[in-house]
Amino acid sequence: MIEDRTQEKEIDGVQYRCSPLMLSKGIPALVRLIKVAAPLLGAASTGDNARVLEMLPANLTADEVFYFAEIFGECSSYLDGDHWQPLIRKPKNFQDLHFQGDYLRFLRWLTFCVEVNFGGFFSGAMAGLPVGAPAQPKVSPSRSMVGIGSSGG
Repeated sequence: MIEDRTQEKEIDGVQYRCSPLMLSKGIPALVRLIKVAAPLLGAASTGDNARVLEMLPANLTADEVFYFAEIFGECSSYLDGDHWQPLIRKPKNFQDLHFQGDYLRFLRWLTFCVEVNFGGFFSGAMAGLPVGAPAQPKVSPSRSMVGIGSSGG
């Protein structure tokens, strides 16, 4: 049985659920996110916040925001009373109404969805690990020398 990796989070008084994207949608979304985020992360690593803000409009377009809102909206819901409501319902997009005039909550929800889907990828990359490589256990220098030069029997 496949583990359910759906996560919940309260954002500005509203309870949200987000399930990870299927691989066929997740990979294109990850590639697109990397193209947006890489230049910004590079600028942020230098501590030049003014440069990050200067680069933001060139790297994060409305088309990108709408893309992520749609793709994450398909795997998200919010608690309305006792019932979970999908953010995107056909034939009407309730996501537009749900976030109408509340852009900060929208961005917090979008960030939550990125964390659910790609948090492990970016935390590994930010920690300096080769992406896709398992984390190696840390061995103290004194312990790493134990057994060197012994015959082992």
